[in-house]
Amino acid sequence: MGLTSWRGGCVRQGDVTVAKNYLQQPEVDALNRIVVMYLDYAESMAERRKVMTMHQWAEKLDAFLDFNERDVLRNAGTVSAQVAERLAVERYAEFNSKRREAARVAADAHDAHALEQLARQLEDKSPGRKK
Repeated sequence: MGLTSWRGGCVRQGDVTVAKNYLQQPEVDALNRIVVMYLDYAESMAERRKVMTMHQWAEKLDAFLDFNERDVLRNAGTVSAQVAERLAVERYAEFNSKRREAARVAADAHDAHALEQLARQLEDKSPGRKK
């Protein structure tokens, strides 16, 4: 599936729809740095009581990313968020089905092994058994 991080011990459906969970560690570090820089900038603007519309914030963000030599997405892309989420959830369902089947097979093998050990122990303890 391509996930590089997720919450908890195993992947859940909610993890597959979070874009950040597909980033490698250097990419996460770079994302964190740029977000912190922009939030510091926004905090500075708020402290100076600079009033801006959401449109102005979007323009400032594009300018900020350009200044930091980051690529700016200029259009909505070719895959809608709904389609991307649907595909991720479908792939997760396939993955989860295979994971559950593998867990079931492993549990069956573990149970069979435990039963074999128990049968051997009972044979060893049965009266009349010659050693």
